[in-house]
This record gives sequence, C-alpha cells and structure tokens, in this order.
Amino acid sequence: MSARSSAPDYAPALDHREAGRHDEAIAGLKTWLAAHHDDAVAYAHLSQLFSLTQQHDEAWLALNRTQEIDPVSPIVQRSRARLLLKKGEFELAVERASAACEMSSDDKDSQLALAASLTAAGKLDKALSVEASRRNGGRSTTHFRCLGT
Repeated sequence: MSARSSAPDYAPALDHREAGRHDEAIAGLKTWLAAHHDDAVAYAHLSQLFSLTQQHDEAWLALNRTQEIDPVSPIVQRSRARLLLKKGEFELAVERASAACEMSSDDKDSQLALAASLTAAGKLDKALSVEASRRNGGRSTTHFRCLGT
C-alpha cells in the first residue's frame, strides 16, 4: 500500500498517476469503481486522469458522475475549473474555482485552481493575491475579494 495515511484501496492507482503511468492508474480506478460505484473522490481522480491523457469527453463524464454522487463537494467545482481551463473558457473556470473556494475556504487545492484560473483570465493581481494567501496558510478571504464580486 502507498505511504499515504488512511489511503483508500485505490492508492496504488494514485501512485501510478504520480509516476506518470496514466493508463495503469485509469485501469486501477476503473477496477475500484466497478465495485464502489458511489466513490465521488475516485471518480474525480479518474476525471483528472482522463484529462491528463487528453480524453476530455471521458473526463467530463467522470466528473458528471462525481457531481451526481456529491453535488456540494468542492472537488467537483475545482475539477470543472481545471477542465474549463483546458478548453480555454477562462471566465467560467474562475466562476467554478470561486465556487470551490466558497464551499471550502481553507482548501489549498481550490485556492490554487482559483489562482490558475485568474491567471489564465488575465487577472494577475488578483491571482497573486490568492496565491499569497494560499502560501501564507492563513484562512484569508482574499480569494473572495479578488473576484470583485
């Protein structure tokens, strides 16, 4: 098993992902999901892997399944933001990443997705503000103010 504490049984698939063995990671997650149909986090990982391997339609399908299982999870909004970035839909990516931050204001992955989305949208000052807050580890609301909403 992986060195991750309290790692799920699909942790070896994540190890494959970290090593760049995306096909093995996808196969491992598919095997896991065949027996665990309601694991939203595993579907989110699968979506990310599909995106990494340029299988964008499959990525959206896996992400839609994630949202069906856990519609209020910040991982869904954060993952949507990342897929929208790949599609070049920067303003929509900012909206989704912002929603992820609102759901879980101290989630560093959501803050990073927001900073990346803001950067892509050309809002560099706001992105730097979010990134500074994220790096400082504080529970700052900077990432909400940076959106100008």
